[in-house]
Formats: sequence, C-alpha cells, structure tokens
Amino acid sequence: DISTLKSLIRKFELSDTALILTDYVDGEITEFTERFSSSVKPEIKDNKVILENYELVCENDAEISISKFEYTPRFSGLDGAEDTSITQYLIDFKVFYKMVAFLNTFYMHDKMMDNR
Repeated sequence: DISTLKSLIRKFELSDTALILTDYVDGEITEFTERFSSSVKPEIKDNKVILENYELVCENDAEISISKFEYTPRFSGLDGAEDTSITQYLIDFKVFYKMVAFLNTFYMHDKMMDNR
C-alpha cells in the first residue's frame, strides 16, 4: 500500500530480442520496489540479474536483492504422491526517486541474441 501513489500504468512490449516492461508511476514516492519471481536461481552480475541465458536489466539505478522462498502447493499430496516443496527466487529492484512522476523500464533479453 502506497498512500501517495496517484497512478501506475504498466506496459509490456515484445521485440525480436527482448520483453520490455515499462511502469509509469505518478505520486510523491521516494522509493519503489519492483519484484520478479523465478524458479531459476538468479545471479547478480554487473548490476544485472542473470537467469540462465537471460538478463534482467533495469534502466534506472537500483539496489538489487535476491531471496529464496519455499512453499508446498495447495493440492500437493492429494494424488497420493508425497508433498513436494517448490523453491522460488524473489528478485527485488529497489529504485530511489527525487521526483513526483517517473518512468521505470526493465528489459529481459536472451544473452545468446547479443552474440548473433
């Protein structure tokens, strides 16, 4: 809950080499955290997040953190199989702002496409 948030418009674009997520944020906000979830273990390298052959990049300067979350699916074990926990990785980009309205853009692209 961000009481000073006036509006948030999220746009997804798909190009030949990337999935682009752009947020237009309006409000008196000094920091904003974008969270992504992945079943692939991420790695932070050169202010980017590496997910196997993919890079997740934020155009703005951000503090990047990764945490691990384990859970058991709601209906796990009902089919006679043992309960199985699943690991998810939470990737947080905390971005700091000094303005009322701002634009935040993320790129998820295949690193292999860069080598063509």
